[in-house]
This record gives sequence, C-alpha cells and structure tokens, in this order.
Amino acid sequence: MNRASAGVAGVLVLLACAGPSADHERLGDRAYREGDLVRALAEYQAASTGAPRPRIWAKLGTTALHLREYTAATDAFVRLAQGDATRVDEAAYGLVLVARTAAQEGGGAGAVGRAITALRTVAPNRPLGRLALAPVRAGELDRREAMAVLPVALAAADRGAPVDSLLLRYGQVLRESLACDAAAGVYRTVLRRSRAPALSTSARSGLAECALLLGLDALVSERLEEAERWFDEAASTDYAGPVGWRARIGYGDARQRQGDLLGAAAAFQSVLSGPAVPDSLLRLAAERLNAVGGGAPPPDDTIPSREW
Repeated sequence: MNRASAGVAGVLVLLACAGPSADHERLGDRAYREGDLVRALAEYQAASTGAPRPRIWAKLGTTALHLREYTAATDAFVRLAQGDATRVDEAAYGLVLVARTAAQEGGGAGAVGRAITALRTVAPNRPLGRLALAPVRAGELDRREAMAVLPVALAAADRGAPVDSLLLRYGQVLRESLACDAAAGVYRTVLRRSRAPALSTSARSGLAECALLLGLDALVSERLEEAERWFDEAASTDYAGPVGWRARIGYGDARQRQGDLLGAAAAFQSVLSGPAVPDSLLRLAAERLNAVGGGAPPPDDTIPSREW
C-alpha cells in the first residue's frame, strides 16, 4: 500500500462515523478544490455506494488518477461508461490517461494492461497505437489481458524481431487458452519469419505440443485422417523429442483404427527403435505393438492430455 492508499484508508475510517446524511460529493468537491486529494477520493468513494450518479464516477476516476491509484481510476471510468452511454468517450479518454500515466511513471505493466483491457471493452474501436507495447514487453499481463492487448501491440510493433517476439507470445497465450488450432498457425508464422534460434526453438516446441493435442482430440472424435495430419506435423516438428514419439504412437493408433495393421505396427516399432525415447513411451509403444500382433482392437485411452 502506497502513502496515498494509506491516507485514503485512514480517511475512510473517519467517514464511516459520518452518518448517512453526509453530503460526500459536496465534501469531496471542497477537498478537491483545496488540494486535499486523499480526502477528496475518500469522499467520492463514500458517495459511490448505492446507486451514484455517473458524475461521481467521473470525479472519482479523475481524483484517483491524480493520486496514481490506477486500479480505482480504471474501475471508476468503466463504471462511468456503464452508467451513462453519452459519456463513453469521456470514460475512454480517462482510461487512455490511466494507461499512459502508468506507462510513463512506472505504475507497472499490470496497471497498463488492466486499463487497456478496460478500454477495449468500453471503446473497442479506439486506436491504442504503441501504448499497447508497454505491458506486453514487460511480460506482466494475465491471460485475459494478453488476449486483448497482443493483437493491438502486433499492429503497432516495428518490423523484424519485435514482431516475431510478440507473435510467439500470442501463440503461447492462445495455446494456454486451449485455442491450439489458432496457436498452431501463429507458431508456423514465427518459424517462417524468424531467424533467431531461441524464437524458432520456442515456436517449434509450441507447434509440436499443439499439433499433438489436436491430433489426440481428432482421434477421440474419430476424425482419423485429420488426426494423422496433426500427428505427422507433431512428429516432424519434434523429430526426436518426447512429443514427437508420442505423436508417432498416435499415428499408429489412427492407422490401426482404419484397419492398416501393418502401418500401425511400423509406427509403433519406430518408437521402440528410436533414440532416447522415455521409458513410459517405450512401454506404451510395446503394448500397442503387442496388441496389433494379437489382433486386439485399438485402445480407447487417447483422451487429450498434457501428460504424455
């Protein structure tokens, strides 16, 4: 808690004793004119209980912004837009000021991200420009904030490495949100564009994981040809890694379900013959191969999972 927050908390304790008839808005206006912003904010916050008029939110947001109380300012401007459709532009401008001030004065990428996320909700068509880059580069956005901010940041970024880094981050957020189909396309774009080894390695890893999950999902849904394509992409992307070996087992499962026992056996055998295959996958491939040799039906244990 910063000094302003502590001051507001102290004033709120005093206001709790003031009784319901206190004209908190009027007292807030007086404190604001006198330059006592801490007390003004506390008065406006007290006035905001119940069903306040939209102007209370405008005053609260402006005062909180002056005190660098970014969360309170963001919430107030959002409430202003929700309470009065004619003041959406005013609320949007307030949110821009919150994001810009937080970015310029070290308010933290989280504060910038929250303000931008709120702005995208209040005024989705309002341009952000390079303002969106600050919280992304700091890496302090949660998933919801990143989903809102990253497309804007990509549009504002310079060419080359900054764009590639943002694309990679966007792919990661999509994957974390289980939007693996979209994430796979982003990862492929990074691999086509980037010559930076670290970015390429991360994109390759993300693409392989997404392709495996999509393959397992297609297999469960009996979309066998689609499953084969995803497994093939996962195996070729992570050629000698655990994701690639698991994809080859999935490919064998898809071939077996289509009656191609020879193709299935070859896929399982490739895992058993591979270098540095994890023991758990060696056992799984051996079980699959023995089942094919014994004429057993394809296993039904292919529910998508991150545990391979």
